[in-house]
Amino acid sequence: MGKHRKAARQPKNDASRKGRRSWTTDAQAELLNTYVPAYVSAQTSKQARSDFWPSLWEGYFGKFPLPLTTDKEKEEGVVDPMSLKKAKKVRN
Repeated sequence: MGKHRKAARQPKNDASRKGRRSWTTDAQAELLNTYVPAYVSAQTSKQARSDFWPSLWEGYFGKFPLPLTTDKEKEEGVVDPMSLKKAKKVRN
């Protein structure tokens, strides 16, 4: 009895390949990708980095605001400033 080589299993098509899902939507990823050149150039100095992050923060959350999560936020129709401070702390 001879040895038989098993054929490598190939996916039938690209649709059958599954990868990790992105945490962003296509529109969010597109916006974030526009900031890549500014991010790379901001790596030159601490001042450049401190100028970069507020512009990214305002640009991203201006277009994609945080969802209203607490009852107080839903009543007033605005995001609680404490939620923003907590989100910025998580970022750091």
